[in-house]
Amino acid sequence: MTKIKLLILVLLTGNILLLGLEASKPPAGDKQPETSPVSQNPDLPGIRLLSEMDELTPGSLDSQCFTVGPFETRATVEAIVEMLRENTSSVSSRETEAFVDRGYWVYLPPYGDEQGARQAVKILYDAGLDDVSLIKNGIWNNSVSLGYFINQSNATEHRDRIREMGFQAEFRIQRDDESRFWVDFEQQVGIEHASRMLAGLVPPELQRSTSCPKDAVMPEGEIVVP
Repeated sequence: MTKIKLLILVLLTGNILLLGLEASKPPAGDKQPETSPVSQNPDLPGIRLLSEMDELTPGSLDSQCFTVGPFETRATVEAIVEMLRENTSSVSSRETEAFVDRGYWVYLPPYGDEQGARQAVKILYDAGLDDVSLIKNGIWNNSVSLGYFINQSNATEHRDRIREMGFQAEFRIQRDDESRFWVDFEQQVGIEHASRMLAGLVPPELQRSTSCPKDAVMPEGEIVVP
């Protein structure tokens, strides 16, 4: 195994474990895959796994394009791009943003003044609650943080406990923006160098065929000005 494949294996281990649950399509096998609801729309391009492309015969198309991902680190994508550079017609990377749920925040909504918020913090501390803090900035100024929870049931239980003490506790989902990284490449039909290099390194469900830029259809009524 080459050094570049060893590097890819190390970088992909974390990505595959974290993103495996996000995969929506099983690996292609002997059984004909079910038709995706998206592919049933004649106005949208179909999606096929990279492993399905061996059914194409050389000369049926000039080239075929693929997208691989998503991955969580830029380093993983850069290593894949470098690995494919000499075995594809073109290869590039891109970045998108995704919302990721971080858990549930239990809190008291902002008080009208700092004195009221500090009094609430003191009462809760005296009642034996440790994870209590006063927020003094932004839109949550003079609100009281009561802790973060992974499970909604735990957040609900904690909120209800605080409400039984006479406070109007609430909870909300905490979401953060996270970058996701992709690799797009083009290769000639019938040449399997890229797919062979990716085999064993990237799960089939993270590899999809896509329309090449030159094959993209303009939406009806759209005009391009040079």
